[in-house]
Amino acid sequence: MVTVTRTQVSRDLSIAYVHVSLMGATKEQRQMAFARLRQRVPQVRGALGRRIRHQMRAVPEVRFFLDESLDYASRMDSLIAAIRAERAQREA
Repeated sequence: MVTVTRTQVSRDLSIAYVHVSLMGATKEQRQMAFARLRQRVPQVRGALGRRIRHQMRAVPEVRFFLDESLDYASRMDSLIAAIRAERAQREA
């Protein structure tokens, strides 16, 4: 499952930066899925071109970036929960 977390377009509209988050059990699975997504850039750009062809002169180059901020936030939540549990155990 792929979730687009952020997009940005260069000032001249020639490059679209797309940050995606991927669901996967392990980091290796997410890396493999991201590699497959990057292989599909021509198809994504073609689909984008069909959608915006009457609104823009040129279709921007699409660049994907892996956004791991959700994994980082989840890890921080689990660490905070562990600290709270440890404090509660000490106080009891």
